[in-house]
Amino acid sequence: MASVRRAAAAATVIVTAAAAIVTSTSAARAATPSGYDFAGITDWDGDGHQDIVARDAHGRLWLYPGESTRTYSTQGRYQIGNGWNGYAFAGLGDWDADGHQDIVARDAHGRLWLYPGESTRAYSTQGRYQIGADWALYNFTGIADWDGDGHQDIVTFMHYFTPLWLFPGESVRGYSGQQRAQIGTGW
Repeated sequence: MASVRRAAAAATVIVTAAAAIVTSTSAARAATPSGYDFAGITDWDGDGHQDIVARDAHGRLWLYPGESTRTYSTQGRYQIGNGWNGYAFAGLGDWDADGHQDIVARDAHGRLWLYPGESTRAYSTQGRYQIGADWALYNFTGIADWDGDGHQDIVTFMHYFTPLWLFPGESVRGYSGQQRAQIGTGW
């Protein structure tokens, strides 16, 4: 009987831990067990190597420079922001086509923001720009030049088994005048 109770208690711990992992992650962001949320991978500092940009549990944004190797990077990390709790990352890319990688993220009120980068290992001196509203229900898959027109786009879906949407960008620091286009179903 005691072994049955121990087995039941162990199963409860496993189910509780699994439930905590499932509820702490979402399609809008990838959380790691260490408490970091990934904004994305890109050549943030413009040195020709891919870098990782991630947020820690305290809302600080960190740059982890890469070295184009298959081993640990010897570079130290650099803090490039703070106050990022409550944001869902759409992705990283040169949204405004100025030659620097940018962050596109949604705040807790559903507003979509562009945070222009400057290819540095420090805080950007650029202000943020609102590029959308009413994005609270969307789950981001990323940003890229999906349609090959030279502008970064946002690919997203709302709920499971719903259409996949393309929101075309126009390389501006403001709202896009382009209409969304359905590019998939059952997502």
